[in-house]
Amino acid sequence: MKSITLFLALAGVVFHAHAVQSDSSAIEETRNRRLRAELKAAEAREVELLNAVATLEESIRVSSIAAELMDGTRKTPPRPRVVETQIYEDGVSAPVFFDSTGRKAKNKDTWLKLKPGSLYRFEGEVKVEDLSGTKGVKFGAYAPVKGAATRWPDCGSTGAGTFDWQKVQFSYRMPHGGSFMLSIGPAGGKGKVWVRNIRGYEVTEVEE
Repeated sequence: MKSITLFLALAGVVFHAHAVQSDSSAIEETRNRRLRAELKAAEAREVELLNAVATLEESIRVSSIAAELMDGTRKTPPRPRVVETQIYEDGVSAPVFFDSTGRKAKNKDTWLKLKPGSLYRFEGEVKVEDLSGTKGVKFGAYAPVKGAATRWPDCGSTGAGTFDWQKVQFSYRMPHGGSFMLSIGPAGGKGKVWVRNIRGYEVTEVEE
């Protein structure tokens, strides 16, 4: 009898310790979820403020130029010279080819590290044969931004069907807190797609 009583007592202690441990784990997990949510909100707020500062700085620059023109400090408006620095290249020696006639072909996706606040331009040439089931070739980007809606810059619809080489391009200013993935391909359609001379440029203005 004493052995049974001792066993039950020990079992009770173990069960109580396990229950306390479970409660502690639940409390810790709840706290961690709250901290992760707070961190995510703080990061989104930081990104929002950085983009707001960039917009404000540009407004101040334009206002300063206008004030200088009005008070005579500046005689003529600035005439910036556009400089394009190449930062990416693909499909130059040979076209990038997608064949989705018999099966679905995936787009070619490439993550690129772009500088926040900088303007970029991407260009290429596209040719298609019997492309159907889509509005046109995908020549654009997937650009998620922390705390904001994902952006989908692209060249617009190229049209489907069959056509010879045509030039496509799009521009995008990289926000703070954003990522950028260049995406090129048949966009889920069926047919053949060729893309060549794909180039990306950082676009800056040099005041002369």
